[in-house]
Order: sequence, then structure tokens, then C-alpha cells
Amino acid sequence: MAPRATPLFRADHVGSLLQPPALLEARARAAEGTIPGEALREVEDAAVVAVVRIWEDLGLQSATDGEFRRTSRHMDFIYRLRGVSRTSESTEIHFRNERGGLDFTSAALRVERSGGFEPLRLVPPGKLVVLGLVTTKRPALESKYDLKRRIDEAARYVPLEQLCLSPQCGYSSTVEGNELTEDEERAKLALIVETAAEVWG
Repeated sequence: MAPRATPLFRADHVGSLLQPPALLEARARAAEGTIPGEALREVEDAAVVAVVRIWEDLGLQSATDGEFRRTSRHMDFIYRLRGVSRTSESTEIHFRNERGGLDFTSAALRVERSGGFEPLRLVPPGKLVVLGLVTTKRPALESKYDLKRRIDEAARYVPLEQLCLSPQCGYSSTVEGNELTEDEERAKLALIVETAAEVWG
């Protein structure tokens, strides 16, 4: 089978979503011991099914479980490190390959957080770069104009056909979630889908 010449989708989201109230309640009850772990698992399963339907309604062509089975991304990550440490000064650039998975560069780049797009000059031909331009930390909705302007800036360093759009990260590093509502979260995801459709067709 020949490799794809274009990505499966231009609008993307990989990471956590705000946990729905029913899941938060079940998680609290499980922690108190008033419901068994199996009951919590059933609520988690139902929440995942519901969120996949929401993603379909929004027009996202990829789906995850929203990390609904996690309580704290940071602590879950630390527990699994098993002694591995990393510096905060360097960051790895991740590229999506033709099958939709992620390739990891071996070189770590020193870049400012929320800095410019100059490091994109190192992107190999054919690799796809997902630009995390929509904040998950604040409820204010970005303007489509600003998103398109930032995409144009990135396209100075890597061809437009190698770019995709997503939120900057997940919406819920811990079960409490970031300071925005589910409606505001969905509005941001819808904005990503709409902007991607207008930029890439």
C-alpha cells in the first residue's frame, strides 16, 4: 500500500477533556468507598461513549477516551517514570507520520514556551506538524483571524500541506479540570474544526 499523500485530518485533539459531573460524582463516591470500583468503571465507559458522540457531532475525525480514567495526568506520569528525569529547558517536537501515529525526533530543541515557529525549519519533508494554537487554560474563544495568521506564520518555515491544528494541550490535567465549562471546551474544539476546514478545505 502506498503511503498517504495527505493526512487523515487537519483538526486534531490529543489529550484530556473536562470530566462530566456524573463521572466526577462517581469518582468521589468510589474514593469514599460508597460504590465499588466496577461501578466507577461503568460510569467511565458511559462517559467515553458519550464524548465520542460529541466529537462526531463537532466534526472531529479522531477520537480519544478524553483521559476519563485518570485522576491526575502529572502524578500518573510521574508514577510511570521509574527514575527517568528530563530537563525543563528542552522540548521534543512530535511529528505525525503518514499512518496518523507519532514519530519522535531524536534531537531536543531549546525553544521558548509559546515562542515563534523558527524551530519548524528543522521539520523533515513529508512530516506533519500539529500546531497547538488554541488555549485550553482560559474560556475566551480565540479569533479565527488570529488562528489563520498564526498558521500563515508557521507556513513560512514548513509547507502549509504539512500543518494541522489543535488545542495546545488537554483540558483537564487533574479531575478538577481547567477554568472553563464543557460548552466553552466544545466551542474551542468547534472553532478548530471550522478553521481547519477554511484553511485546508
